[in-house]
Amino acid sequence: MNEKRTIGILYYNIFWLFCIMMSIFPIAQVLSEEFGITAGLVGSIAGVSSLLMTLLAIPSGVLADRYGKKKMILIAIIVTILSLVVVTLSRDVLMFTIGWTLFGISRGLMITPSFAIVPDISSPKERGKVMGIVTSSIAIGSAAGYIISGFLCSSFGWSTTFAIFSAIQVLSLLVTLKLKNTGERNTSITIGKAFVNSFKWLKYKEVSISCIIATGYLFIGVYAVIMVPFIADAHDYSLVYVSLMFIPLEIVTGISAVVFGNISDKFGRIRALVIAQFLIIAALVLLYFLPFDIITFSIVFAFVGIARGPVLAIFNTVITDTVMQKNPKEIGAALGTFRTLQGVGVALGPILGGVFYEAFGYKLSFLLGAVLAVAMLLLTAVIRSANKAPVMRHFEKSDMGQKVDLNHGDR
Repeated sequence: MNEKRTIGILYYNIFWLFCIMMSIFPIAQVLSEEFGITAGLVGSIAGVSSLLMTLLAIPSGVLADRYGKKKMILIAIIVTILSLVVVTLSRDVLMFTIGWTLFGISRGLMITPSFAIVPDISSPKERGKVMGIVTSSIAIGSAAGYIISGFLCSSFGWSTTFAIFSAIQVLSLLVTLKLKNTGERNTSITIGKAFVNSFKWLKYKEVSISCIIATGYLFIGVYAVIMVPFIADAHDYSLVYVSLMFIPLEIVTGISAVVFGNISDKFGRIRALVIAQFLIIAALVLLYFLPFDIITFSIVFAFVGIARGPVLAIFNTVITDTVMQKNPKEIGAALGTFRTLQGVGVALGPILGGVFYEAFGYKLSFLLGAVLAVAMLLLTAVIRSANKAPVMRHFEKSDMGQKVDLNHGDR
C-alpha cells in the first residue's frame, strides 16, 4: 500500500511539473505580444530554464543522498510555488524571466530525487515497471500541458493560468508531506567528495554505454520534434494542428514507457531495449518513404516518442540495477550524472534538427536519424556483454525478502 501511495505521489508531482513546463509553448505567442518580445526571446527564456534543470541534476542527487529525498522534493515544490507566484505577478519581461528561471531551478531540484526513490520502493523484479510508470508521467504531463494551458489561457488569460498552476503546487506540497522517507543517507563523505564520486560510475561499462545510447536517443527524439512545426508550416497547417500532432506523440511516449517497463521485468532489459529501438528505426524509415498526410504522419511520428519514453526508462533501470548492487547510498548522484549527460542530447537536438532540416529537408533528416538509431542499436550489444559479467550475475535480496536474479531474461 505504501509503495502504491509513493508511486502516486511521485506521478502526481512529476505530471504537474512537466505540464507547467510545457505550458509556455502553446501560449508563447500571447507572451510575446504581452511583453513586446520576439518568439526567439520567449524560446531563450524557456531554454535557459531547462539548462538550469540539467545543471542541477547531479547536485540535487548528491544532496538527496545526504539529506534525504523527501526533503529535497519538498524544497523543490516550495521553490516552484514561489516561481509561479512571481510569474503570475509579472508585468514585464524581466520579472517573468526571473520567475521562469526559478522554475528551472525547482525542476532541477525535483527530478533526480524523485527517480532516486524508485529503487527504494521496488524490488529488482518490478523495478522496470515502476520506473516506466514514473517516467510516463513526464510524457502524459507534457501532453496535458499543451491542452490545459491553451484552454486556461483562452478562457482566463495567461496570468490566471499560472495562478491556477501555483494553487495546484500548494496541493502538491500537502500531498508530498505524506511521502515516506526512503533509503539510507550517505553521510560518510563530504558533499564535495560525493559530487566528485558521482562521475566514477562512468567507469562501469554498462553505465557509460547506457549514458551514451540514452543521450543519442534523447537527441533523436528532440531532433525530430523540432522539425514538426516547420513540416506543418510547409504543408500550410496552422499552429493548432501542430499542437494536435504532438498529442499522439506524448501519449505513445507515456503508455509505451509502462508497457516496455513490464517487458523489461519479464523478459530482460536488453530484449526490451532491442524491441523499442527497432520500432523507433521503423518509424523514422517510414517517415522517409511515406508521402505526407497529417493523420498518417502523426500516427507514425508518435512512435518516435519511444526514444524519449521506454528507452530512457529502461536505461534508468539498467543504471539503477548497477548502482543498487554496488552502493545504494549513491543512487541520487549516479542518476544525476545520467540526467546531466542527457542534457547534451536536449541541447544538440534542436540545433542540429534545424540545421539538417534547412540543409536536407525533413525526409532525409528522418533517415539520418534512423542511421544514428541503428548505431545506437549496435552499441546495445556492449551492454549485453557487460550484463554477463560476474558482478551482474549475483543475487540480491529484494524489498520483499526474496532472492532475485538481477540479470533475469538477459542470458
